[in-house]
Amino acid sequence: MFRWCQAVHRADRCHRGGGLLASYAGAYTDDPMPSYRCNEFELIPDTRRLLKAGADVAISTRVFEVVAYLVQNRHRAVGRDELLSAVWGRIDGGDATLAQAVLKARRALGDDGNAQNYIRTVARFGYQWVAPTTECAVAFSFALMQPRKSAESALASARPSANGSVPGLIMVAPTRVHSMAADDGWMRLGVMSLSTQALAGVPGHAVVSDETTLAAVAHVGADAGVEKLRAATGAAVVIVSEANRVGEDWRLDATVFNADGSAQIVSARAGDPVAAASSLARNLRELLAPEGTGDAGEAIAPDVLALAAHMKAAILEAQNGRAIALLDKAPKALAQAPQVVLLQAEALTQLGRAQDAIDALRPLVDRAAVTAPPPHWLPDAWTALGDSELSLGHPAQADAYFRRAIQLDAVADRRSLGLAWRGLGIAQIVRNDLDGAEQSYLRARLELEPVGDRLLLARVTDGLGYIATTRGRVADALLLYEQAAEMGAAAGLNETELGSRLNIAQAHHYLLHHTLALDKLRALLPRIHAVDYPALHRFGAIAYASALVETGAFAEARAELARLGADSPADVPTDAVVDVRLDEAQIHLALGDAEVAVQLAEAVHREHDAGSAPDLRLEALATLLNAELAAGDRKAAATLAGDTAAWAPSNAGAPARVRAHVAQARWAAQAGDAAASLDHYQQALALAREFATPLVLRDVAVPYAQFQLDAGAIDQARATASIVGPYAEDDFGIALLMARVAAATHDQDLARSYFAQARRLAGERWTPSLAREEASLARSEADPRDSAPRSIAGG
Repeated sequence: MFRWCQAVHRADRCHRGGGLLASYAGAYTDDPMPSYRCNEFELIPDTRRLLKAGADVAISTRVFEVVAYLVQNRHRAVGRDELLSAVWGRIDGGDATLAQAVLKARRALGDDGNAQNYIRTVARFGYQWVAPTTECAVAFSFALMQPRKSAESALASARPSANGSVPGLIMVAPTRVHSMAADDGWMRLGVMSLSTQALAGVPGHAVVSDETTLAAVAHVGADAGVEKLRAATGAAVVIVSEANRVGEDWRLDATVFNADGSAQIVSARAGDPVAAASSLARNLRELLAPEGTGDAGEAIAPDVLALAAHMKAAILEAQNGRAIALLDKAPKALAQAPQVVLLQAEALTQLGRAQDAIDALRPLVDRAAVTAPPPHWLPDAWTALGDSELSLGHPAQADAYFRRAIQLDAVADRRSLGLAWRGLGIAQIVRNDLDGAEQSYLRARLELEPVGDRLLLARVTDGLGYIATTRGRVADALLLYEQAAEMGAAAGLNETELGSRLNIAQAHHYLLHHTLALDKLRALLPRIHAVDYPALHRFGAIAYASALVETGAFAEARAELARLGADSPADVPTDAVVDVRLDEAQIHLALGDAEVAVQLAEAVHREHDAGSAPDLRLEALATLLNAELAAGDRKAAATLAGDTAAWAPSNAGAPARVRAHVAQARWAAQAGDAAASLDHYQQALALAREFATPLVLRDVAVPYAQFQLDAGAIDQARATASIVGPYAEDDFGIALLMARVAAATHDQDLARSYFAQARRLAGERWTPSLAREEASLARSEADPRDSAPRSIAGG
């Protein structure tokens, strides 16, 4: 069920230009933590890196925190409870978890439980760091961290000033264009974009992305003063400009507001507006990077510059079709220019035409492969290819492309590397490489924090929340989603904030807080409908309908699905990695619309091959089998259940495997194979208990315990039901199960209590048959049956 908003944030990525939270939140502090050297290893807590001979060691967040805590307290032995509390925020039931983390830490250090050269086990107490360790000044850590470019090293060590701005960070505001001609409208964003690109390589500076700037301007208002723009973006230097007609020429005047309160004016004039804008961009660069310092980038032909400026302005205004139309009218030679092809791919991806974007990009990167040195735009081209392959549901190919971008760190700027690392993280999530994904997201954060890109930092934080959710750490996820939403709200990033708030609602759903999730979604939907983002509208509507079903508001859920069908344009692209059609199918199943559920699940199942996301393929198969069973098509169900290879995709996550086993158990029960059904239920329950999230536990325990009740295995049903019993006051299905188990054991008072609870939670699910079942308690009390508990062999 946690599919919706990860897709929102992945789609947003195409716009270019407790434990975890406490560790991530302190990226900029007045008192940076020291680093630690031990033999060939260096531990850098500030940047969460473990280096071996200067190279990064792959290590998960929790394992890193275990090592860091032991190193920082190396003068003494640390108790298990203390270590669990410090790293996981709890001390109960974590001995096995801690032992696994210590095992992984030792492996990363080339240590083991016999040698104990780094981490010594203190019998019946805990652990101690025993290797000789030297504490280093933080400046040494930064030197190791930033070997690429001296200017970026200086920027990376910058701390926010007293007013919250990041030293060296530049924001270029949209240009005020004094013209009534419609053809001049492109200059508002085109001049801004040209200036942003020109300033990208200025030593000791970074530039706020165009997308973040536009979000900030929308948030504070077009007429906001410099200080409000600083507060919204974190920029120390703010540049505002005007464009005026002077006779036959265009005159552009830019005012540079510096961090010390001073201001400078830069001007340019030319008969052609693109020439004037290009001249202004060069003059701004010369002001901030005197004497030709820094990398000015490659010279771009004026006609290419003009087309690129017009296309970029259209894309920034979300007019992607207009950007493609401009390209279609251009000469072929211009259309093949790298800057133009990258913008073409960006617009095509936004339009849902990922394969067309790939077709445009491949010849470009193939030509660049034989160029030495590699051009500056090549990392962005590889990342764009990765984005497109992800949209087509090809995470392995996307992974390879993102890695190609990362390998070009010698020519890539920090924002480009941040985008590539984040893209790699998403591809790894899809492939269920969660340790790798977490490391990639942290590397993305490391690259993006110095350049102050609040838009991408909010999305990276949300992605870390998604990883925590996928691991079953919903409490950690809620904290990270809240942080991402607050970051988005503070910077005026509406779509990013709303996506994170959708994830917050879904996290509460995972915890079976159905009423709270519904309340949050009711408050959120009007804001979602107010933004021009059809994909977000769809995600929000499906999440809302699902919450309505969970609270028994079936009529309202049907009305929401009807509105969704009427409002959605026919050509809204589906997402090949995160497909809400499965959630829609599950809603229809709950509403009794099995045929509609079959159609939706069948479409998803048909569209995804062996190269697609393993979770998506497995959940599509499980949903389709459940729908066929509900529709009474035993032949189709038998065909699906008999495809044994399809039910065993490599590397599928625990929730998907749980749902697959439950679907197979239901089929086996209907087919009369009780032993196979029992085996699938047992495997599903083992996985769910390991994942330990209430929603996943419920989705196994309720049908499994009912299966046991039907077989007369009362004691076993009671044991299974007890796993989810604590959630009965919040969940209808669990309350009803507990009532039936209590009735089966002739605990009439308890059964009445649970039936009353179920009736309170039922909404439209309280049927006449359930009312009769509750009423039968009185009859069974007057005439009790012989009900000696029975067992299922092996269950």
